[in-house]
Amino acid sequence: MSKNIKIGFIILLILIAGLILSVILSRQATQTKQNASGAVNLNSSSSISQTKNKDLSMGPQTSTGNYSNRLSSGSLGSITFSITDPVIGNPPRIAVSEHPTFPPRIPTVTPGSGTVSSAPISTEPPINGPQKVKSLVIQINKIEIHLKNTLLNGNVDAWETLNLQTPMSIDLTQVVNGAILNFSLTKLAAGDYDEVRLYVSKGSATLENGEVVALDASGKNGIVRVIQNFTVEKGRNTNLVMNFDSQQSVEYLQNKYILDLFVARLDVNK
Repeated sequence: MSKNIKIGFIILLILIAGLILSVILSRQATQTKQNASGAVNLNSSSSISQTKNKDLSMGPQTSTGNYSNRLSSGSLGSITFSITDPVIGNPPRIAVSEHPTFPPRIPTVTPGSGTVSSAPISTEPPINGPQKVKSLVIQINKIEIHLKNTLLNGNVDAWETLNLQTPMSIDLTQVVNGAILNFSLTKLAAGDYDEVRLYVSKGSATLENGEVVALDASGKNGIVRVIQNFTVEKGRNTNLVMNFDSQQSVEYLQNKYILDLFVARLDVNK
């Protein structure tokens, strides 16, 4: 092989490597969404590769079917789950893009209420990207956490369903300025956990201009997934507080409003 051919081959390899690196960086930039305070969205449900149940969940339908129920009361702790939105008011990060085709907006129906918005028909299309909202109502059907191992039996691979009266509708903009919505307590195995999943079936939002819109919640299969290690101690309660950012959770893309819940952090309190 001549010297010129070798040099050309090396240059080709460098170009290919550069192309691969640029694609990887581009995907990471697209998938890593930040809010105005610089927090990264912890909702990683787009990377879920498989599910177990027909509703795309992993654990039993209710908490009565949990693995932890087989254990003695002396080997249990408990979990309470809470939701808050401490960062409301931050302006959304506006994506720079062309305005899509925008037909005259017709009155919209708020999911589950049967009422029609009386907001006037918009004359200007919204800009693609996160939208400011006055309210953001979501319906939660189920919350699960993944049990990795127990203090009693060692390694375990079990999904535990939290004790909730579901489905339940929540307006994330009502749990602000230190307000926290607490869910009921669930007795669970003392041990190590590493994942939380919420299953959201639908949502609606009141935009800054007063218009009420139904949200497409089909993205990410309506799942909110946060991977984080935490421990439940025997005889003690652990409080999980999921911090949402409602001002980053509604996007306008491809002529529709999309629910893409932004989780700023998951606090673990003992």
